[in-house]
Amino acid sequence: MEASRRDYFLNFTRIGMALGAMMLLKMPMLWCYVSISSFLMNQEAGVFRWLSWLFHSDWTGLLTEHVLIFGTLYLVVYLIVRSMPKTKGPQRRLAFGEFILCLVLALGIGTLLNIGGNLVNAFFTLFNHKTVDEMNPIVEALENPTIDMLLYACLLGPVMEELVFRGFLLKRARRFGDRTAVVFCSVAFGLMHGNLVQCLYAVFIGLILGYIVAKTNRLRYSILLHIAFNSYSAVIQEGWLFWENRGYEIMEILYLLAVFAVELLFMVSAVILLWKNGGRAGRELALANKGPSRYKKYAYLNPGFILFAGTCAVEMLAYLL
Repeated sequence: MEASRRDYFLNFTRIGMALGAMMLLKMPMLWCYVSISSFLMNQEAGVFRWLSWLFHSDWTGLLTEHVLIFGTLYLVVYLIVRSMPKTKGPQRRLAFGEFILCLVLALGIGTLLNIGGNLVNAFFTLFNHKTVDEMNPIVEALENPTIDMLLYACLLGPVMEELVFRGFLLKRARRFGDRTAVVFCSVAFGLMHGNLVQCLYAVFIGLILGYIVAKTNRLRYSILLHIAFNSYSAVIQEGWLFWENRGYEIMEILYLLAVFAVELLFMVSAVILLWKNGGRAGRELALANKGPSRYKKYAYLNPGFILFAGTCAVEMLAYLL
């Protein structure tokens, strides 16, 4: 039985409100983090002063910041949506070959969209007097890597994000059909990143991650793929920094040429895979929708999602302008 317009409107308004609350609370949570960190560095903290190393160590500083800030924000999302009905089918395994194909698709199309986003950013540099790197926060983070940043980007971050977007949210959106749920959670996942470049490739990668979970009903595969994607980016950047910092110009050039060749192979392979299998994957998800819905537009045309998208748009514009 097709869900009513009222069901679409109310349920996605609630999900959107949860995401909107997450975005609106980012600055207050950052203020709380800074206040706690500053307090623990003072003598007045007394016996708790020893905890200050958690906020300033190269092993734990960024991890502590993100766990306190994003962990709290994701908990808010969960508390708002937790009582909503969930949908989950029978579990199945994802073959290793299928996993590798999904990874190649994510890396290849993700690279293409990353290039496209940077070209758009380059256009805006004509007006905003910024560099392309300044408009993408992930570049600055990878140019000054620390152990805790790598641990978060390559391990803890993917786990937390998958629990929210392919866990809490996807399960509660699937009653409106797998395709509707996967696309919605992918769009929300992209917007959440708050900058154009990451938004573009995160939407596409979110489609792959959502497809895997909808197909297998197991979150572990999307977590592993997310970890692999982020780790690849970190390894590539770390390799370049390794040769650059040692002043071996020839080795640096050879390394960059090798990376270019590998990424070109990924891009070509991904385009072929998408051409051959994209339509089939979309039809598989559509089967669970039991026919096109007249009301799927209300997944986005509701106060909750508009609030969430609006806050994300403001953050994106702050980087662009």
